[in-house]
Amino acid sequence: MLRYLASGEFLINDEDLHQVSQSTVSKVISEVLQELTSSDKVREHIRFPTSVHYLDAEVAQFAGVANFPKVMGVID
Repeated sequence: MLRYLASGEFLINDEDLHQVSQSTVSKVISEVLQELTSSDKVREHIRFPTSVHYLDAEVAQFAGVANFPKVMGVID
């Protein structure tokens, strides 16, 4: 499922890889996306700076770790 999201390849690749039907792959993708985008999960895992001080601290942390200037966050 995550392979499909990461690659954007057609569902048929996941069908072949896992030997399940297209309808099963579609159902699983739908259910996982629904869970990943639920309000509780979003609040738990996605955070944005709430003040200039916090933003400056995030920028300094990224600059210190990987010498990335003016980066305030990443998406993995």
